[in-house]
Amino acid sequence: MESISSHNVKRGAALDALRFHHPEFIAQRLEFGSEWSVERREVAEAYTDWLGVEDFAPADVGNLYALLVYLGAVHNEDTKRFYGVGLR
Repeated sequence: MESISSHNVKRGAALDALRFHHPEFIAQRLEFGSEWSVERREVAEAYTDWLGVEDFAPADVGNLYALLVYLGAVHNEDTKRFYGVGLR
């Protein structure tokens, strides 16, 4: 059964295993700084390309988004963009 933490991270055996890859993806593919912004869709596409999969678990990408916010990116729901982070 899945649970949700105080940071909106969904937990469960499969999601916990997938979340293991998030820091490496961030280190390799993302850059943080006030001059950067990126659409959520672009992050999801870069992540699935990086994983080498056609399809992804929406909850896993949601966990990645939660980590970006935790690390300081600002998410704007109206524009569906993250500010303060961009793709390398």
